[in-house]
Amino acid sequence: MDRITNKHLEAMTNRLNKLVGAEPKVWNKETGKSNAGTYYVQGAYGGYRLERIANDGGGASDISLRGTKREIYEQIKTAVTVLEFQNKVREY
Repeated sequence: MDRITNKHLEAMTNRLNKLVGAEPKVWNKETGKSNAGTYYVQGAYGGYRLERIANDGGGASDISLRGTKREIYEQIKTAVTVLEFQNKVREY
């Protein structure tokens, strides 16, 4: 198995944000505020978790439990797969 890097996490999170119609960037430089609804991976103390910006002040909600990069990557990948499948079902 290949090592999961921050770039892998960022790419998968960008796919998730695109599927839900959220901005890919956490911070909006033009307005100086956070992009509410944007998903991102937060890392601290050797662990990672998926979070979602709750408001333009930068408040966030925990979406996943803390885990390794691989565990979080797989959780995001599962969410992306389900959303992509759901979109295909809607097309029929």
